[in-house]
Amino acid sequence: MVLNQFDQDDHQHVTRLEKSFLLRVIICGVGVLFLTWMTVLIQINKPGFFSLELYYWAGLTLTTPILYFTCLPFIRTLLNLNNFRLTIDVPLMIAILVTYFYSLYQTLFFADNNYAYFDSILAILFIICASRYVEIFCRKRIERLTLKLNKLPAGQVKILKADDQFHNCDIKDIVVGDKLHIAPGEYFPVDGTILDYNTSVDESMLTGEAHAISKFPDDSVRAGTCNLDKTITIQATSVFTNSYFGKILASMEKAHSKKSPDVAPCDQLALWHLMIALTLMATIYCWWLPSDTNKALFCAISTLLISCPVAVSIAMPLVTAYCLEVCARKGILIKNPFAFFKLAEVEHILFDKTGTLTEGNLEVHHVEYFNQAQPEYVLPLIAAIEKNTLHPIAHAIVLYAKHHFPNAPAIEINRLRVFPGSGVRGLVEGKFILIGTARWLRKNGIFVPADATEAATDTMTSDLISVHCAIGGIEVARIQLKDKVRQNATDVIQFLQRRNIHAQILSGDRPAIVNSVAQQLGAFVAATSQAMPKQKETQIMVLQDQGYVTAMVGDGLNDAPALKRADIGIAMKGSNPISMLCADIILQTPGLHAIQECYLLSVAARKILNQNYWLGLLFMVATLPIAALGYFTTCTMLISLTLSAVLVLVNTARLKFMSSHN
Repeated sequence: MVLNQFDQDDHQHVTRLEKSFLLRVIICGVGVLFLTWMTVLIQINKPGFFSLELYYWAGLTLTTPILYFTCLPFIRTLLNLNNFRLTIDVPLMIAILVTYFYSLYQTLFFADNNYAYFDSILAILFIICASRYVEIFCRKRIERLTLKLNKLPAGQVKILKADDQFHNCDIKDIVVGDKLHIAPGEYFPVDGTILDYNTSVDESMLTGEAHAISKFPDDSVRAGTCNLDKTITIQATSVFTNSYFGKILASMEKAHSKKSPDVAPCDQLALWHLMIALTLMATIYCWWLPSDTNKALFCAISTLLISCPVAVSIAMPLVTAYCLEVCARKGILIKNPFAFFKLAEVEHILFDKTGTLTEGNLEVHHVEYFNQAQPEYVLPLIAAIEKNTLHPIAHAIVLYAKHHFPNAPAIEINRLRVFPGSGVRGLVEGKFILIGTARWLRKNGIFVPADATEAATDTMTSDLISVHCAIGGIEVARIQLKDKVRQNATDVIQFLQRRNIHAQILSGDRPAIVNSVAQQLGAFVAATSQAMPKQKETQIMVLQDQGYVTAMVGDGLNDAPALKRADIGIAMKGSNPISMLCADIILQTPGLHAIQECYLLSVAARKILNQNYWLGLLFMVATLPIAALGYFTTCTMLISLTLSAVLVLVNTARLKFMSSHN
């Protein structure tokens, strides 16, 4: 699968970054420790042979290769004119490089009354690399967890060869006209036509409908859907890239290419920070220039260095790392931190229905018994027959029977036969038991009331699925099933509405079912039914064109293009692997309550992020007069820069307490 390869490439890229930043942290840390040790010895005049000039040359010798090794990737990125973006790294690199060349000048033309800031340069590099290493370390951990979840279907399928035998073949090698062997539980790799037997197909990953669809010879099947009842042979009518499934993948990749690039909140401050820092530097230089040229240059450099956006630059990585860990403990995997921070600004959230707002599995809603049938006798019989099939309706009935009659004795079933799309028949104690549709029972000579037949066929106005059971030619039970709305779905929708976030259902299911779910969630929930994948994606594009920040919550393959197109894509627990690949956030806990927690954490993270920016700004304002007057020694400058980073780190740690109250 192409997307699986992309995900593996991303993981390898993160791994390379982790190793790269760890090496930079170690090298910068060693340099800072050595120069700081020399600075302290110089301050206390021990031993006597340590001098300021020796410190300068030692600092130059250490800093030059470390600066080259550490800053080269940043500088290459900044010099790439084809993909240039003004980020917070620009004022950071300008401050570091200008300070380095000033320190180089100070070393070559030694003046005892001024200082070279080699240790401060290495301290800044150490702090920046350490913060980004922590972020990448946390991101790699999340990447490993998501890779375990993203297990795509096997790329092999059985194909009929010239020797009339089925052989394994790669999906990419299938051509139009090939005959493929599809067993129960397997997915159709390409679009095709059924050649031999009837079966039922689970199309929920494409259409959102929770129940199976009956398929007969000469009917078409679509790639990505699942065969349920019987081993069949299909004839391929498309290759993988031109199949319905392949077109969805292509649509997802197209949506990814058109998606606007991620921009960190701190990057929006880069231009203003650069302009203010250079203006302050120029002002201080001009102020001191008439009286003392050397002091004017020294004070200007001190001003530029103290206004270096260290606190602002490390705020985003530290908050991101903390959020990744906090959310992971809550069962929320953040694949894209930028999308997570943007969740605090969301205005429209669109929900898929099946498996998202609902449980995604049919459950028995009501059972009626006729002709003096006894539930304790009839229901275990039905379950004994249904447990031999893969049909989702059968699974729901078996669970219902086990819940009500857990101690029912084992029942021997003879002459079991499945009629795909109609029902199942078995022989028990000399009596035939038929379980299926009202129309099928009537074809077998069993009386079923006309109103039941009409209700069963009127699927566009009913949100219930009816299953009829007959024993010995007499109808004894009618079982009605429906997809259950998640318990906390209403609470989450109301939570979003209280925050003026518009919630909308965007489902491929039938209008009756979608409208029924919308009514249960609240009168102000808009609903769109029978929406195909392209329509879901288009709906999000329309909202984005109107300037809204959008989020999409889904779990099926039909949701994948919309998840990729939305500003924030959220995949549910147990989602289709393709949907997980496309999502920015994956919920590992059942239910929708995690969405509420994720939103509150995003709001808290943005609040902490803004506070960190203000802390960095206030610290800079407080220390600027000292720098402007030329009172910063190498040691005090190092302490000041470190203190600003510690303030950001301590404030970020408050996220732990804020998240515990959510």
